[in-house]
This record gives sequence, structure tokens and C-alpha cells, in this order.
Amino acid sequence: MAMFRGHIAFGAMVATVGTTLVFSYAYLTDFRLLALLFFITVIMSFWPDLDSDSGLPFHLIYGTFTVAVSGIALYFMLQNYTGGDWRYLVGIPVGAMLFTWIIVGYLFKKLTHHRGMFHSLPAAAIAGLATLLIAQHLEHSNTAAFIFAIGAIAGYLSHLVLDVIYDDMTMDGKYFLPRPSLGGAMKLFSSSGSANLFTYLLLGGLLYFALSAITVPFSSFV
Repeated sequence: MAMFRGHIAFGAMVATVGTTLVFSYAYLTDFRLLALLFFITVIMSFWPDLDSDSGLPFHLIYGTFTVAVSGIALYFMLQNYTGGDWRYLVGIPVGAMLFTWIIVGYLFKKLTHHRGMFHSLPAAAIAGLATLLIAQHLEHSNTAAFIFAIGAIAGYLSHLVLDVIYDDMTMDGKYFLPRPSLGGAMKLFSSSGSANLFTYLLLGGLLYFALSAITVPFSSFV
């Protein structure tokens, strides 16, 4: 658990610095949005170890992901609920949660390797773009969505930086000999062609939707 605590502590430090700068320059002044920025950055600081497959850290991270999926399903059900059978309102989010935890979790463990493409620069970009699109869909301003995306990337990169420094330790604090074929934490590619293809297809798709859906007001950051 030593490295897990280290990732959270370092992520919280990055989140504190980032949130303070954003508030100081008045990019965001709503304390609810500032709290959300802090939360996103910290969550992303241990998100890369979703592929660890074992121990409390994995269950905490994957549990957070599962709850998020269930929450998103409930959100969409409430948005589109016009009355009728309430069992659909409850059953679909619960079904999404069980499907994510049991089926997706099983497939994820089978298809991923610890410190594979989840520990890479394109994965950090994917985290940022996904955050941007979700924030934009939830009708946050373009500026807020862009800042949330930067926070997600910063948190993700904080994890990769620590893994570069402690490349022989797992998130549980145990010694670990990573496969040389997987590459380091700051890599662009791994030895797995299918993992590379999937990662860059996902990155390209998210980038396409991000460019189509949002125009970032860069002038407001000058």
C-alpha cells in the first residue's frame, strides 16, 4: 500500500497546486467546480493502475469506475424518464453496475498487463479527452471542460512520473520486475500491436469528437 499512498499524496499535491493556480488567475471561481477539479486530478493520479488486477488498490480503482458507470446510467435514465415502470429506472443502472463489475472486469483482467499501455503518454491524453467530452456533455463551459481535461492529464502524468522513479515497485509496495517488452511508464508504444492499435484508434476517435464538439477559448488563458 506504500506506493498507493504515494500516488494519492503526490496526486493531491499536484491537484492542490493546480486548483490554486486556476483560482488565482480566476479561470474558475465557483468553489464547486474547483472541488471537482481537485477530485478529478486526484482520481486520475491512481487511475493508471487499473490494470494491476489484484489487491485493495485495484478493487478501489475498479470499484470507483463501476460506480461511475452506474451513476452515468442512472443520470441518463433520470434525464429521459417520463413516468411508467420505475423498475427500469432502478434495474438498468444496477444491471450496468453488475455487467461492468463482473463481465467487463473479467475481460479487462484477461486482456491487460500491468504497466502496459495504461502506463503511457497516449493513455494520459485519452484520459484528458474523455474528461473534456464528459464535462462538455454535462453542459459545463468550454473553459471549465478544458481545465478539467488538463487536470485529468496532470493527475495521470503524476502517476507515470512516480512509476518512472520507482519502476521496480507495484502500487502495493511490492517489488516488481516489469516485462522489458512493455516499455517504461512514459512510453508511446508497447510491443503489443493490438494494444497499440486499440489505444491509438481510441485516441483518434476521442480527438475527432473533441474537435467537433468544443472550441477551446485559448484567448482566455493569455
